[in-house]
Amino acid sequence: MGRSRDVLRAQSAAWNIDEDVCDAAVLLLSELVTNAVRHAARPPRRSGPGLPTGRREREGGSHQMTGKSK
Repeated sequence: MGRSRDVLRAQSAAWNIDEDVCDAAVLLLSELVTNAVRHAARPPRRSGPGLPTGRREREGGSHQMTGKSK
């Protein structure tokens, strides 16, 4: 994560981005990288009969979860 922050700070300096904006961007980057590492460490949730897959279908003008399995 330290390398990603260093790269962002260097590029922000090259683009003359305000230090306060850069600090906010570094914080957001740290959160994104942390979440990616944390969630990538877990195996994906499997779907089975009767479990929603997260796919959405458009019905009646609104998005509704379907009960379809993969």
